[in-house]
Amino acid sequence: MGTTRKLPDSNISRKVALNTAKDKMDGMDAADNLLTAKTTDRLNINVDKYNTAFADITAASVLYHEAVEKARPQRLLLLAYVKGYLACLKLFIKAGKILLSSRAFYELGVTSTRLPDISSDEKLLAMAAKIILGDFNRRAKGGVALSTPTIEEFTDIYTTAQPIIMAISNTLTALKKTQINLFKLEEEVDDVILHIWDEVEAEYSKNTPSSRRDLCREWGGRFITKGVESVVTGVCAEKLTHKPLPKVKLHIIGSGHKVVSDADSKFSVNTSLYGDLEMVATLFGYEDQTIDFFKEDGVPKVVNVVMVHKIILQ
Repeated sequence: MGTTRKLPDSNISRKVALNTAKDKMDGMDAADNLLTAKTTDRLNINVDKYNTAFADITAASVLYHEAVEKARPQRLLLLAYVKGYLACLKLFIKAGKILLSSRAFYELGVTSTRLPDISSDEKLLAMAAKIILGDFNRRAKGGVALSTPTIEEFTDIYTTAQPIIMAISNTLTALKKTQINLFKLEEEVDDVILHIWDEVEAEYSKNTPSSRRDLCREWGGRFITKGVESVVTGVCAEKLTHKPLPKVKLHIIGSGHKVVSDADSKFSVNTSLYGDLEMVATLFGYEDQTIDFFKEDGVPKVVNVVMVHKIILQ
């Protein structure tokens, strides 16, 4: 394997490549710009779009996590009230004050008194709404009122909790939209990056390959080469708590060798690749991470990995 030019494999890498080229171009006199007018315009347009898309994701992510934090106490309270109401209903049925068939008012099975599935926000809110409507319909037929909690107390809790809990779903939808918007830019950005590298390498075509690669790197270029095998080591940790993370799967793109972080969250992977490398880290429940790093031929490298919890609707 000789030296290979490598397009970015992650959005972070694309952002770095675009901004590196933009900074290099802006630092030159316009007359010395190596890029064609068309590529210059495309770079200016896309670097702004890509940076804005990243900023939108960050802002949407903050709103989502704020919504999750605000909803946590409301969810627990509503969950307790749903369980409390259904427990009271069960007691009244057992005491003969309410017929078992009355469970149908709440869209509950009438052959048992098991607790319904309220394991997600959607199911919890749906069950709470069924309780309010079911209680109204049951009492309209002459049914007795429950007392722990009363339907008035229950409704107050639901009315307060419902919009706060729903904000999680709404902010998650908004976050996913920003992520989709970024994804839609990838094809155009890859093509812009490719044109930038082609034009820079053409400008320095008479230079030695090594010199040409170094000059292209100043414009965000990335190259990998196969050389002397050496080791890449590091530690895997959770971003916010810095908690060590074992069982993270890691591999360097371009190399088939994969490793897993040990009980102390440490990893070690041998590779003969060097240059502008990318390492992918995956762990169940966490977002996949792509880490960019530069490695010299035959020289050990330390690369620490930071994992972020995957965004999941609570």
